[in-house]
Amino acid sequence: MDSLLCDEVWLSSPETPDYHNQPRWYSHEETYAAASSFYTTIEDCEKTVSIYLEKEFTCMPEPGYVEHLRTKNLLFARFRAIQWLIKSRQRLSLSFETVFNAANYLDRFMSMNQCHGWKCWMVELLCVACLSVASKFTETRTPCLHDIQVITVTLITVGLS
Repeated sequence: MDSLLCDEVWLSSPETPDYHNQPRWYSHEETYAAASSFYTTIEDCEKTVSIYLEKEFTCMPEPGYVEHLRTKNLLFARFRAIQWLIKSRQRLSLSFETVFNAANYLDRFMSMNQCHGWKCWMVELLCVACLSVASKFTETRTPCLHDIQVITVTLITVGLS
């Protein structure tokens, strides 16, 4: 069971009181004051920003990703995939965050997996998977795979066989 638990280090102090057993309504001013006092020193704020920047770098595509797309003739396929994600957002009433995350997952997967000979159906399947995973993280009502797949036909027609 321990392997399923998150290993992140919390940035708050261990003296944080436990409010789970004490039901209480908070005013807007109290909530704002609690949020603004979470980081008590400038050093805490700087440390937090540096941690988040490090995490952001781990979520970026591999270095040389654009060149990888050029050499594998995947630029147009990626363009069409992003276009399909945007159309799916409107059709399925998804948030922009979901589309952004799906595009990020698509880029990261394509940069890490050096597939020899991408096919049209591979990029279509990858788009469906990325949108499905992204919607599960950000949407309160996730569309089923059948609804996501409806418009994947003729997603990428040029550049791949």
